[in-house]
Amino acid sequence: MPALLEIDEYSIDGFNFQVNPSFNGEKESHNELDVDFNIGRATTGEARFEVRLFISLNQKDEQFAQAPYRMNLNVAGYFHFPDGTEEDTIKKMIAPNGLSILYGIARGTVSHMTGCSRFGKVVLPSVNFIELIKARAGEEKAKPSRKRAKKPSKE
Repeated sequence: MPALLEIDEYSIDGFNFQVNPSFNGEKESHNELDVDFNIGRATTGEARFEVRLFISLNQKDEQFAQAPYRMNLNVAGYFHFPDGTEEDTIKKMIAPNGLSILYGIARGTVSHMTGCSRFGKVVLPSVNFIELIKARAGEEKAKPSRKRAKKPSKE
């Protein structure tokens, strides 16, 4: 059965990678992962999307001091749905499925780069994108709305 969501193209638009020369590997390291995303729809009204996934590992100095690597990764994916796909289906699928596809690409990239590095391969942990999406939706609802104050009428 063919998937409704198709990836047309992807690119790694940013990858910063740093080895911690002070890390000695004697203590077990704990990597601090941060994941964020943006999703945009084509302005033509078609069911075409740009999904961006941002991954940061050990960004704070205190985290990096206890870990072998620090990195930032920006992955972009370009997706489409077949003509006639219902809008409800699109809304339910684009975020979790697009992000999961891009995260698989990111995991491969990170394991490849770290596998060639001084302290060995890092495999990014699994991410619950449903919870991440729900948390983002909760943040959006919590933002105060900006409504214009009405001008007083001159009666």
